[in-house]
Amino acid sequence: MADDIKCPLCGSPTEIRKAKKGSNTGREFYVCIRYPECKGKVEYENRGNNEDKRKVRIAMGEITSDIKWLATFESIRSQTAPIMSNVSRASGSAGEKDLVEALNEAVRQLTVLLEAMKRIPEPSKEEYKKYKVDWLKGIELYSQGCQSHIKGVENRNSLYLNKAVSCFNEAAQIFEEANKWLTK
Repeated sequence: MADDIKCPLCGSPTEIRKAKKGSNTGREFYVCIRYPECKGKVEYENRGNNEDKRKVRIAMGEITSDIKWLATFESIRSQTAPIMSNVSRASGSAGEKDLVEALNEAVRQLTVLLEAMKRIPEPSKEEYKKYKVDWLKGIELYSQGCQSHIKGVENRNSLYLNKAVSCFNEAAQIFEEANKWLTK
């Protein structure tokens, strides 16, 4: 049986057979194992030895796996921007109570996103691993900034506010570098 070639009509496994009559006499085909009930066939092509086929399947699996990883990670990552926008809006126009609520909500939501990102299996590409580490660090810093900002507002202490600004700036720098990589 040909493990990697499925019948184009029913999806069953195929096996290699040689045409015994007709215009294709002597040519090989992948034929559905349900033949003669199913007439599905695929033209046979000599695709190298089994080791080459195995390497191709592994490489394709890694590519597929990394594409799934990136799509999943980006789906989660894209949810951080609205959270940060809410904090920015609240910082610019809201009263202290609304600002503290926005900051607390941001910390809560970012904690959930961080946990989701951490649970995604590791990708095979090193650049994706670095991208993940950078984003996790950036989100953690932004969350720390939110927590320091809350303490600064509640305690009326500028040291906490300075720490918050420092965390926000460092997170922004990390996000900017990560986004440069993403847009390559």
